[in-house]
Amino acid sequence: MNRSSSFLALLIVAILLIPTASQATTTTPTRHFIDQPWLNLYYTNLVWEDTGKCRAMFRVKASDLCTHGPDSPESQIVESWANQLINPNNQIHVSIEQSSQPCLDDSTNDYRTQVLYVRASNAQDNSTIIAPVLRKHLLSVDEIYNQSAQLTSGQRHIRWQLNQACQIDVQHVVIPPAADDDFGATINAVAAQGFNRDDRKYLMFVEARYYCGIATVQHDTQPSNANLNNHSVAYARIDAGCWNVRVVAHEHMHMIGGVQPSAPHTTNSWHCTDEWDIMCYSDAPSYPELEIACPEHSIRDIFDCGNDDYFHTNPAADNYLASNWNSANSLFLSQKSQYWQVYLPVATD
Repeated sequence: MNRSSSFLALLIVAILLIPTASQATTTTPTRHFIDQPWLNLYYTNLVWEDTGKCRAMFRVKASDLCTHGPDSPESQIVESWANQLINPNNQIHVSIEQSSQPCLDDSTNDYRTQVLYVRASNAQDNSTIIAPVLRKHLLSVDEIYNQSAQLTSGQRHIRWQLNQACQIDVQHVVIPPAADDDFGATINAVAAQGFNRDDRKYLMFVEARYYCGIATVQHDTQPSNANLNNHSVAYARIDAGCWNVRVVAHEHMHMIGGVQPSAPHTTNSWHCTDEWDIMCYSDAPSYPELEIACPEHSIRDIFDCGNDDYFHTNPAADNYLASNWNSANSLFLSQKSQYWQVYLPVATD
């Protein structure tokens, strides 16, 4: 073969190796999210995934857990329960409100929400007074579930992990100094201490002020009890500046499966677009427009405006929730009235 023929052959091979337009665009650039401290949005150790289990959301680094990412605070600032701890002249002691019914829960069953008070070893320790404050306000979170269920003629209550006195159990978990710096590090630190059961949802109240709220989510739309949201560990982290009923209810709902990206009014990022609703807001990365479908302001403190996206106690056959995951059917919720003793905070003179 002469020199000109060799050059022509090489040229043909080079042309064949040039990718076509469709081939050149098959790789999607990795999304990069910038921290926005003024909104409590931090993305450290959250890895955006375009494929796999965490497709179109974040994977918590060094784990197989998925999250839609941090939630920003509401525009209307709500006072944090943590503010009840910082006034030295308002000491709190414990009084017990006895239930009029016997305790119907021996706290040994599966499918529980476990409450954790989490602090880094170098953070202020409020463990001696935090339990009564949390127990008081968590009953309001439970009430949001039940009021929402009553809108569709049912009732639902959170299946709390209880202690031997039939009170909501609040575990004090101390983690290394840097383990409160990001969501993944916090999860790893509490899991290393045994809080990693597949039949538990861990509600972590963290003595820090980085995030507002963030939770792991499980993408599974099958409507049966076999749904992964019933059989996988989940974690929510709420930092001290956002300890309020709506934030806690919001992150807890994420842990039991709301709002699936296939829902009729989805934002595609685990929230909904039909206001007013605890789970609805215009979120990253697409920031969709919202529709005021439930105009009554009082309805803000309920789940699922329209009862057709993620929560209905008895959906009709043509309702999306009849054939897709319905968080009202979560095994982590009870359909019966729950009785437990409540620690109430009482200010001393």
